Amino acid sequence: FIGKDEDNERKEKSGRIIRQSNLSEGDIVWKHAKEIWPEGKIFNEKMTIKDIKIGEVSDAYFVATLAAMSEFPRLILQLFKTVELPNDGSAIEVGLKIDGFWKIIPIDDMFPVRKSTNKPIFSDTETQALWGVILEKAWAKVNGGYANIIFGYPREVFETFTPFIITPINTKKDNRTTLWENIKDASNYNCIMACTTTDETNGLEKVGLKADENFYFVNAYDNDDKKSKGLKMM
Repeated sequence: FIGKDEDNERKEKSGRIIRQSNLSEGDIVWKHAKEIWPEGKIFNEKMTIKDIKIGEVSDAYFVATLAAMSEFPRLILQLFKTVELPNDGSAIEVGLKIDGFWKIIPIDDMFPVRKSTNKPIFSDTETQALWGVILEKAWAKVNGGYANIIFGYPREVFETFTPFIITPINTKKDNRTTLWENIKDASNYNCIMACTTTDETNGLEKVGLKADENFYFVNAYDNDDKKSKGLKMM
């Protein structure tokens, strides 16, 4: 359940992202997938994180979560009942876990783009593989529209797109040793991990990270090199 403070944060940050994009209702048109991505298809032969990238309006928590899931392509593949882009206008069907139950969510192949550029307003793809933008649209549909998914948390996506138990780690509550052991154990067990930084997260700039961003972890380990022994690597 989302608390009142968390819900207010969601609304405030969503509004700020929209304002930063200089986007108005008149700038938006809806086009078929093939009008945006002429060679588009749901899946290429190989799945890669380049299949999904942030568009003009950033829902980075969602993109980071899908990027993390793409390390295990079967998790993505099993969500799709439709595996080829329909040519007859029929719905694309994907399965999402809603309130603990798996349901088929039908969507069409229309996506919002900026009128002047024909560029996707939300997620895009470098490879013409559309599984990411399709899942984003399904996520928007079950949340009442794209405007409601601009800001969120990776755990919400994991809960809806995977059958796994989600374990949040609060970096403010755990001491550094406990935090590191939790992260390293999760990495050793091939858990899928993502994180959210906040304005209050200290020391971000020193390691090249930004506040209010989302990232996914690929691996975590202790460096055994003699010169840098004890260095914790992520």
